Amino acid sequence: MKSGYSSNFKNCVTCACWTGARSLNSTRTRAEYDSGVTGNCVEGSSTIRYRNKSPSASCSKWEKWGQLKSTNSSNRNSSTSSRSKKGIIPYPVFVALILLVAIVQFALKNLTYVISIGIIVIVCSLVCFFLYRKAENPKKKIILTILVGIALIIGVLSIVPSIKKGNLEAQLKQSESVLQIINSTTVLGGYKPCFGTGNRFSNLNKIVIYGAIEYNSINNIFNVGYAEDQEKYARDLTPTKHLSLDRLSAKNYFNSNDINLNNPWIFPYYGIILLSKKDNVYLLDDIIQYDRYNFSDLNLDNWILKNADK
Repeated sequence: MKSGYSSNFKNCVTCACWTGARSLNSTRTRAEYDSGVTGNCVEGSSTIRYRNKSPSASCSKWEKWGQLKSTNSSNRNSSTSSRSKKGIIPYPVFVALILLVAIVQFALKNLTYVISIGIIVIVCSLVCFFLYRKAENPKKKIILTILVGIALIIGVLSIVPSIKKGNLEAQLKQSESVLQIINSTTVLGGYKPCFGTGNRFSNLNKIVIYGAIEYNSINNIFNVGYAEDQEKYARDLTPTKHLSLDRLSAKNYFNSNDINLNNPWIFPYYGIILLSKKDNVYLLDDIIQYDRYNFSDLNLDNWILKNADK
């Protein structure tokens, strides 16, 4: 039966300098020998340092036999192959997949950027490839790399502003079309909004005010407090204008909705207020109430578009 050692053992049979008869096992990770075998220890190609050395002997000049595989690399390879056989994705591949997903998502959202910059990168890469084939001097290759990199940076920096400008123009066109709709539309059956982008208070027969009902219980008077700058009013709820309401229509509305006029905590009563004019007096038709603390959360343009008359 043959004896043997792996490369973990620094003895003669695993050393490149030993000349004795030996063989390798099937995985080339173990040097084997027959009993009684000895060999010379040769330094370089001809100088004999020691004669008739046993395979199990050792010295300080040990060098691994070139045909002998390391058991550590073998274990790593076997463990890697076993993991791949089990279907476990290696960590670098997992990270690469995550990055790939992120890149694809960015590309789908910014397709114009990707196409424009991608063309520049491809052209610069092709130029770099052909120049590399022509240049053999390492210094020339470094200079060419720098020049191509500068060209790539200049190309990207020059194209990004134009893409941004195009996107901005597209957004402006879209906002202009939305503005036209907001300025020309009516809501909830013919009411003209006095709020929204570009809209101001208009003295029409049917209007929508973004404000609050105010009630003077002593004089029994109802007013609508609002501001011509409706966006500012939504932020600070400070009225700069007032409309007098028809007393009877206001009382009928609050009574029909079981709202106690004697409760001082109800007023001001905030919301979107629908008014119709009759004999130069505004009647209270309806109120879409909003909590004063969440009043500014309402997007006026979206409300108009959502409630626009068909």
